[in-house]
This record gives sequence, structure tokens and C-alpha cells, in this order.
Amino acid sequence: MNNFKNEKEKILKVIKEKYLYIMAYIYLFSSVLLFLIGNVRSIISIPLSILLLIALYKAIKNSPKMKVRLFENKKIMIIIVLIIGWVLLSGIGGFIWQNSWDHKFRNALFRDLVFHNWPVVQGNRALCYYFGFWLPAAIFGKFFGLTAGYAFQVIWAIIGIFTAFGLMCQYLGKVKIRNLIIFALFSGLDIVLFLIFSKPTIMQTITTILNGTHLEWATTYFQASSNTTALFWVYNQIIPFWLGMMLLLLQKNNRSIAFIYALMLLYCPFPLVGLAPVMVYFVFRKQENINEKNIFKNIYKKIKNVCTFENIVAIFLALILALFFKSNLATNKINFLSIDKNILFSFIMYFFFEYIIYLIFIYKNNKKDPILFILLITMAVYSFIKLGGGADFSMRTNFPLIFYIMLLVMSDLQNNNMNKLKKALLICILCIGAITPMTEFIRTLRNEKAILISKNFESARSGGLETIFDQEHNDCYENFVADRDSIFFKYLAKKE
Repeated sequence: MNNFKNEKEKILKVIKEKYLYIMAYIYLFSSVLLFLIGNVRSIISIPLSILLLIALYKAIKNSPKMKVRLFENKKIMIIIVLIIGWVLLSGIGGFIWQNSWDHKFRNALFRDLVFHNWPVVQGNRALCYYFGFWLPAAIFGKFFGLTAGYAFQVIWAIIGIFTAFGLMCQYLGKVKIRNLIIFALFSGLDIVLFLIFSKPTIMQTITTILNGTHLEWATTYFQASSNTTALFWVYNQIIPFWLGMMLLLLQKNNRSIAFIYALMLLYCPFPLVGLAPVMVYFVFRKQENINEKNIFKNIYKKIKNVCTFENIVAIFLALILALFFKSNLATNKINFLSIDKNILFSFIMYFFFEYIIYLIFIYKNNKKDPILFILLITMAVYSFIKLGGGADFSMRTNFPLIFYIMLLVMSDLQNNNMNKLKKALLICILCIGAITPMTEFIRTLRNEKAILISKNFESARSGGLETIFDQEHNDCYENFVADRDSIFFKYLAKKE
């Protein structure tokens, strides 16, 4: 009896000390488990799921103790209300007006997940996309109906952002509502790029902002999405990315880094390509417990440190997901942006007003930060690569850099690491940058007002595409489907 009581107390103590890490890991893990059980043959999925559950336990056990406890903070209700408002305005679930283009495809994909058996197939094609975010909501929708599934998306998004912000508070060491506001409004100076490239009059500029016009395509070729833009358009990628990025940054050793990385693959493969060089740095960075002067012994011990149970199991998961994504019809369509003087000028302006403008203020305190400079170089290289028919690759591989610069800005402002004049100027830059996410809010509110006036509430949810497999009306058909003759669907996927 005493042993049971002691074990119960130990478990409760771990939950109290690490509940945010537990929430983050379970959030990422749940969809991976659903994917394996629903899409992969039982002979593979069952043993791998058991191994991943053991790895999950080890990763949680390895996570550091929390510095601050979000639920014990007096500001908790304000934080929750702000996050709920942010999520609802994003259009997730379609209960408030959605940006029609991206949500049209995401709603069709979600309906396919709800109404069809997994894996979702039609003829010689199969659904193949980074759909991890929707899997828990799709299961809920299968049991309780499509509308309930959409409602679950909203709840799932709120939980994800709340947990991500909680982990940010651990990283920064304090709970500040100001940081949540910066989180929602952080952006590069897209309005300046708009003025440079579009050359509008003052009235045209004001009209553009008040109409909620999308500002981030000012340079045509390059884009650094604000956090709000990413949430309003590609929430399925950005929320899990925020969670996984914070888990990686908060790791005190390398025992779980590959495991975290592999869990993120089903949600946001493009941002993970941007993060890959940082993962290599994590493996080989200086470690307190390794003091070998011999370079080969030093490297050997660092690699050995990564070879934990959870990281090794992650390799098998990553291999399965890699084969899954390799099946996608758009995967092999890689090309490069042709460079001429106009494109080069566009990139220089983009590079300065999206990134360097903030580095001017935070460089002094972060000039020895390898992660920052690795991400800068990675962004510069990936900006000229195209995958498939669109610019999604370059637009999403820069998520790690945008997010990391934001964290450094928060840290420097919070810790008063700059003089009053510099701090005031940085706040002005943040306010100018905030025009971009404000246009997202304005666009949503204008269209939602029109819906309320017309009382046509069904028009909030973007439609026009009933299923991803409707090739005639799906302009991005190849981005979402795979050939069933691929290795994954021939040998690994469940059969009908």
C-alpha cells in the first residue's frame, strides 16, 4: 500500500513539475500514433507504436523542470482569453470568416479524413500531405459529426498555442502578457517593402491597410509570414512547429532531439528542413560532460550521447514518414529561382526589412549565438529553391528564423539589455511591423461583419472544393495526393 502511495506521489510530482512538457509531447505524439494505427500495416504500426510510447515516457522524464507555472499566474485568464480570440479570428474551424484560398483546400482535406477510411484513397491516388494537425479532430468528427470535428479543431488549436506560449515563458523565465502580444503581432516591415515596390500614394496606402490587403507579397518572390499570417493561413504547420521548436530549445542535452524532430515531421516538414542545420549543430555543440581534447574522441562521444533509445526509435518513424512524403506527386519537382538584378534587389530589400532591421537591435547581445547565424544562412539559401508549383518551400523554411529572432527580441526587451533610446526605437519597429498582422485582423473583421449583416453564416467556412481528389477544381491537386504505386502505399500502407 505504501509503495503504491509513493509511486502515486512521484507521478503527481512529475506532472506538477513538467505538465507543459507533458502537454506538448502528447500533443505532437497523438497524431503520430493515429497516423500509424490508421494508415500503416499492423505488423509495423503496433510494435513501432509500443516503442514510441516507451520513447515518449523517456523523453518526458528527460525534460527539464519548469521554471514558471502558467496556471498559478494571476494573468492566466487574460492569457487564455487572448489566445481564444486569436484562434477564433484565424478562421480555424470556420466559425468566423476564413481566408478562402488556403482554407478551401484544408476544409476539403478535413472532410476527406472524416468521411473516408484511412488511408484515404480514390482510384490510383491516395491522400498524402502533412495532415497531422487534423487527425485528432477527424477522429472526433467521425464519432460526433463534421461540425463537432470543426469545433474540436478550434479547441485543439487553443491547447496548442497555450502550451507553446507556456514553453516560451519557460524559455524566457517569466510570464508576461506583453510577450503574448509580441507573439501575435511580430512581423517584418512588410509595409516598407510595399511602399518601395508598389510606390502607392498616401491614400492608396491607407486604403490598402483598411481593406486588409495582404502585404507580404510586396517583393513578389520572397515572403516572411508574420505569426498571425501563418496562423490564419497555415495553422496546421505553425502551431505544431511552435511547440516542437520550443521543446528543442529547452532541451538540456541531446537525449530526445531526434525524437522531437521526428514527431514534428507529420505536421511541418518544410520548417524542419529549415531547422535541419541547427539539429546538426545541436549534436556537435560544446557539451559540459565532454572534455576530450582529441577531436575524434570528442566527436565520437557527442554522437554516442545522441544514440539514446528514444532517438534510435525516432529513426524508424522518420523513415516511414519520409517514404510517405516521397510518395507525394509534387515532391520531386524541385527547381531554382533564376537570379537577375531585379530579383537580387528584391532579396536584399527583403533580407534587410524582414530580418536585419531586428538584428541591428539584438546583435550586441547575440553576436555569438550560432543558432541565429545558422538560420540566417539557411534562409538565404532556401529562398531561391522552389518545390512543386508554388513558393511554399522558401516561405515555410524561414519559420525557424522568424520565430527565433522574435524570441531574442522578447528576451532583450524583458531583460532590459539595451538603453532607453534603443529600446524605444525597437518598440517603434515592432509597431510598424505589427501593421502586417493587423491587416489580417482587419480583413477577417470586415468579412465577418458582412456575414453578420447578411446572416449567411454558412459563408464563413471556405468552400468550393468538396474533396481533395476533385482534380478539375483543385488547382493544387498534386500537392495533396500520391501515386498508390509508390513504396509506401505498396508495401507499408494498410490495404482496403
